[in-house]
Amino acid sequence: MKYLSCFLIYFSLLANAVTAQSISPTTTDEYQFCTVGYRIQLQTKLDMKQGYSLKDLPEIDHVVRKMEFKALFRKGETKPCAIIMIYSLPRVAPVYYCLPTYDADQALWDLFYSSLESKEENPMDKLHFFSYCIAKAGMYLSNPNWDTK
Repeated sequence: MKYLSCFLIYFSLLANAVTAQSISPTTTDEYQFCTVGYRIQLQTKLDMKQGYSLKDLPEIDHVVRKMEFKALFRKGETKPCAIIMIYSLPRVAPVYYCLPTYDADQALWDLFYSSLESKEENPMDKLHFFSYCIAKAGMYLSNPNWDTK
């Protein structure tokens, strides 16, 4: 529980940094794209979802775990409408998570929360790593010039 609390604190810092500009909340369609559609797009080599673009954020490698972050932008907006988190372990298919905007519908936050449950590995180790990654991503996004790097 202690790690989950730390994870949620770090995540709220990330959400605050991402949503400093007023943007429309993450939609259910955007959430589904982040968690399922993007993976399908990569596997089938489809073009990017129309009306959107992605920007890679620094990835984090730590021992055997890896986390990639991709900021999802609506056309014409300068702040992301969601962040895709891609969690990888050796010999295991990557898992895709969606970090919705701070003011997104509570149902999307509930989906994100329930997606954190893990039966494949030690949940404390996983959440500890997630906290570390989200803290690093939050600090990266808190830089006013992050989108010009």
